[in-house]
Amino acid sequence: MPSIVHFLSIFTLKIYLCALSFFQTSSIKAFKIMSLGKKFYIKLGLNTLVLAILALPILLYWLIGKPATRGFYCNDESLSYSYHGSTVKNYYLYTFGLAVPMLAILIGEWIHKRNNKAYFDRIYWLLFGFLYGVALCQSLTDLAKYSVGRLRPHFFEVCQPDFDQTLCQSSGYRSGYVEDYECQGNSALFPVWTH
Repeated sequence: MPSIVHFLSIFTLKIYLCALSFFQTSSIKAFKIMSLGKKFYIKLGLNTLVLAILALPILLYWLIGKPATRGFYCNDESLSYSYHGSTVKNYYLYTFGLAVPMLAILIGEWIHKRNNKAYFDRIYWLLFGFLYGVALCQSLTDLAKYSVGRLRPHFFEVCQPDFDQTLCQSSGYRSGYVEDYECQGNSALFPVWTH
């Protein structure tokens, strides 16, 4: 039976194919001067709708996505590292991943502007192209993370898995491999742990 991750994977890829074809056809006339009339607002609305649809898988993964689970070996040292908080704070990520590139586009186009109408036209298409790329990159990253489900290097410390300890003493093929476990959580690291 297909899981929610498989459904979201197929859904995400179909959205990207549709958005890619839409962006290619709508950007053919990207650098022609467009008036701020009804046609502009229709294009703005359509591009905003496509951008929202591109960002939809990110929201769906966050709300209903369940990562693939995989087992582990009892003595796997690559999962035994200690937990450290985020090395990159969220505000740095958003500043240098979104704000700085958008500001660079604005400044770069301002330096090379010929006239105001062409400037706003180029800004419009470059910013939408950039945001399409951001949404695509984030969604594909989420798709890979949820599909692969690789355990983090600090898995043992954060999860503190509860499993049948006799599996660790067994011998033979896949000895010590645990697939059936439940995370107990580390209340010292995460005071509000939910199962």
